[in-house]
Amino acid sequence: MLCLLPLWASSASAADNDLFENRVRPILANNCYACHTESRLGGLRVDSRAELLKGGSSGPALVPGDAEKSLLIRAVRQTDGKLRMPQGGKLRAEEINALVEWVKSGAPWPETKAAPATESSTLRPEQRAFWSFQPLRKTAIPQVSDTGWARTNIDRLSLLPAGSAQAHATELLASENMRTLLEQMATRYSDRVILFDAPPLLPSTESRVLATRMGQVLVVVEADQTSHGTVAEAMATLESCPVVLPVLNKTSRSEVGSYYGSYGHVGE
Repeated sequence: MLCLLPLWASSASAADNDLFENRVRPILANNCYACHTESRLGGLRVDSRAELLKGGSSGPALVPGDAEKSLLIRAVRQTDGKLRMPQGGKLRAEEINALVEWVKSGAPWPETKAAPATESSTLRPEQRAFWSFQPLRKTAIPQVSDTGWARTNIDRLSLLPAGSAQAHATELLASENMRTLLEQMATRYSDRVILFDAPPLLPSTESRVLATRMGQVLVVVEADQTSHGTVAEAMATLESCPVVLPVLNKTSRSEVGSYYGSYGHVGE
């Protein structure tokens, strides 16, 4: 019987890991990180068990083993008028059930342990010389070789192409490393305006996370295609952003005195 105990414990631990990594962590990352990591909306972070136990302005968000007393569960169920998460929508029933199951199981949060350094994981000098490992430095403003491709009057506008899709983009954007990178860019390139072109706001968690890192956010709204209710829902997700400016796109009429700024199709 003694030899069965570690096997059972290992199996239970593996099941807890699977529940958290495959079901719970993606729910938190895709629906909560935009407002509850670095931005600490309501004083709450949800990217660690310790932070959930600490909670925010409403108190501890997590009571391990007791889903009914956990503010996190009350918020996602939206049965309390004052606690409604996530903003602008509601989790699917199976997602809520996964969070309830996780809390009832004690809310295990597997710690990621750093792998020991090996010869294969140690960077060689020629690898360390790769551009992405180099510190940021101030460089000369690039000259544009083809001035006819972009319809803009911005001198020496340069674009960086989009990278490949990343399954953990939301977590990467919410990370401390991303915050440090953006701070370095703002400090080193204080004489430039750096623009990030993000995907649509409501269906994209990445956009909401990125917006919390920006000094200003410009919300582009397609004229005559987007309801005011949808705009209001989108703006509600940006409450933690210091400056948010809505602007109409593809509009053919003057919007003087409107809620929006605007721009249209020149010459079309």
